[in-house]
Amino acid sequence: MILQSLTVQGFKCIGEKLELEFPLNGRIAIIGHNECGKTTLLEALWYAIYGLQRGKGVERELSLIH
Repeated sequence: MILQSLTVQGFKCIGEKLELEFPLNGRIAIIGHNECGKTTLLEALWYAIYGLQRGKGVERELSLIH
């Protein structure tokens, strides 16, 4: 799977619409101050790919993103 873009709105601390375009090659860095939403962005990406996970061990799965 090659991700081309991600649109997030109303997910945890990301309120307003956030649209990201990913390059076809190269690397992506997510940088920012503490508590600015870097982990939330990765969790939104996880949710977009895998959907809502339910059941035993979900908190552990989400903690692997950190």
